[in-house]
Amino acid sequence: MKISIKKKLFFIFISITLGYVSSIFLLNFTILGDYYTSKISKRMESAANEIKVLIDEDGNFDVKEFIGNEYTAVVKTIIMKQRDNTIVYNSIVPYIGNLDAYDHEYFLNAQEFMLNNINSFCEIPQVKIKAFIQVNNKVLQLMYRFDKDGDTYYVCMMASYEQITQNILIFNKFCLMFGLIILVVFGGIFIIIIEKFTAPILHINKVSKKLATLDFSDRLYVSSNDEMGLLAENINIMADKLEDTINKLIKINEKQAEDISIKEKIDESRRYFLSSVSHELKTPISLIVGYAEAIKFKDKKTPVDYYCDIIIDEGDKMNKLVSNILKVSQMDSEIMPINKINFSITELINKYLQNYEIKITENDIKVEKSFNSDDEVYADYELISQVLNNYLTNAINHASGEKIIQIFTFNNKDKVRISIFNTGNHIAEKNLSKVWDSFFKEDKARTRQYGGHGFGLTVVKTVMMRHNTDYGVNNVENGVTFYFELEKYESGNENTDKKA
Repeated sequence: MKISIKKKLFFIFISITLGYVSSIFLLNFTILGDYYTSKISKRMESAANEIKVLIDEDGNFDVKEFIGNEYTAVVKTIIMKQRDNTIVYNSIVPYIGNLDAYDHEYFLNAQEFMLNNINSFCEIPQVKIKAFIQVNNKVLQLMYRFDKDGDTYYVCMMASYEQITQNILIFNKFCLMFGLIILVVFGGIFIIIIEKFTAPILHINKVSKKLATLDFSDRLYVSSNDEMGLLAENINIMADKLEDTINKLIKINEKQAEDISIKEKIDESRRYFLSSVSHELKTPISLIVGYAEAIKFKDKKTPVDYYCDIIIDEGDKMNKLVSNILKVSQMDSEIMPINKINFSITELINKYLQNYEIKITENDIKVEKSFNSDDEVYADYELISQVLNNYLTNAINHASGEKIIQIFTFNNKDKVRISIFNTGNHIAEKNLSKVWDSFFKEDKARTRQYGGHGFGLTVVKTVMMRHNTDYGVNNVENGVTFYFELEKYESGNENTDKKA
């Protein structure tokens, strides 16, 4: 079980206070009585010698000087002159009415008491303990005899043990009350001090727990200029450095994870690319080999010209595929420069529509156009020609239903957007982002039918990324729309030509 520092300090204070008060009581009951008795005995012996000085040559006793002694309230004294047995001084007389500590038989008549004990007086003042059985009490008694100016004087001094005990009890009661007052008053003060002293420690403990869980949202605020303030400052410095180091490590780990992820994606893309290229080249190579063997072992019925046309056609397809792959590779590695010039996108569209006029007519496709009057763009003419060619070829090959192709150009702020729509089936939503991937084919049979390899849109993606402009595809009502944007021509932007 853990005990808080507050409780520990408070227990220490209580223990010290109780130990102090208990020690005083123990000393009072064991040592104080003997110490007090010893002090009174010595003072009685000293007072006995002073009495000899306070009696003048006429036998008169200086009572005022003697009463001024601090022990006269405790010690009772009788002085008798031997010449006529005269009592020179008797401090017991005022207490005749209350003699609880002394026997009446001895003290009601001081002279009689002195005469009865005349043989007990000594020339050297010495305190002895005498028991008064009648009152069940003990007294300290000094019986002293001295000569002065031709007379002999007898001094009897006594102090009650009971009074000494009462004084000790009174002192003990005082110590108890004083101890309780100290315990209450100083206990409250000590609690306030403890609160002030432990507040920074508790705050340090709270913040350090957060630091242990790598939570750096809190800091220490200790205004004292002592060791506690220095500790808080050092912890704050440590927390700042630790947070900075951990953040750097996190960034490094994230960068490494990102690099690993990119590397894995690159490796996966490379494997997919090689697999796709192998697959795409396998079919035409097989056809070429097959028809070449047929020509080699021909007979009279072999249609040599037809077989040759097939071989030429498949060779063209492979040449086109390899050419596109090389072009994309060059643009990705930024080997191929981007040569931007000013040209009319409308004229380029009309050129390709004219080139595909026969194919459009054979497929009963209706073409609708809507061009913006301001159609001057600033781009790489050859690369954009390939983008436009791929979009138009894609639209012609996939037009179905009403077989309508719509081509629009319009301004989009500082860009010109070119949209090509064809009626037909929608692209599956999950495949909209995949159509730009190398060798992706949603309808593999149809793609093979018109001789496609699924690489045309990859070329489009690469070209547009080099131009740093937008492109995309959307499913719309009754068909699909492909679009791309080009920088609008403005005088002076020829200086922004980009080269890889």
